[in-house]
Amino acid sequence: MKKLNSTLIIEQIYNFVLEKPYFQSKSQFMQLHILFKELHEGDNINFESIKPYTFKGVFNGIYKVISTHTAPTIADKQEFIGWVAKQFEREMD
Repeated sequence: MKKLNSTLIIEQIYNFVLEKPYFQSKSQFMQLHILFKELHEGDNINFESIKPYTFKGVFNGIYKVISTHTAPTIADKQEFIGWVAKQFEREMD
């Protein structure tokens, strides 16, 4: 299957989201919500965020439920982006 959300695309969206003026003042959950909502493919009706750290949506063309309990901190850019890329690839195998 073609990799729709390559690491490069994830990084571009990550950089875009971090540039939002209010992003740094948000809670960790809201930061993750904002990022995964941008990564979600489709309309907002099919995206759901569930506290404490679960996100449901279409990522890489597949509906997925992603738990971010084990995610590295969003501030650790390379580690976090790598983790997201692995989550998107995980169910493609």
